[in-house]
Amino acid sequence: MAPDVLVASGQTERSPSRGEARFWSVRVGDRLAENAARQYPDSPFEELRDLVRFEWGALDAWFEEDEEVFTHARDPYHRVDILRSSRHLEVILNGVTVAESHERVDIRIDGVLQERPTSPFSRPAVAA
Repeated sequence: MAPDVLVASGQTERSPSRGEARFWSVRVGDRLAENAARQYPDSPFEELRDLVRFEWGALDAWFEEDEEVFTHARDPYHRVDILRSSRHLEVILNGVTVAESHERVDIRIDGVLQERPTSPFSRPAVAA
């Protein structure tokens, strides 16, 4: 996350299970979304302490890669997703670049997130 995006708002809220939540506002340029994020730095659940949860409705839009998501984030462990991506892909064979693209489609299959998180497919290049 870019520095200075999260601004402490001073608001807190107690959760019976997660502990005290510290709220953050989200600043991007001259726009500020008040109390749009929360963190549980002293939670009894250690895995929550360094995480920040963003409020879905407090932000203008949500994206996975280049596609806007309208209802909720997809669960990467229980589905097959096809997502357009502009991330750079380069295929090198024996030191020679054999394919390269900034326009591709990723296929993500049921939580295969360790060694091969996606299977990229690119549009074939058209010779001039």
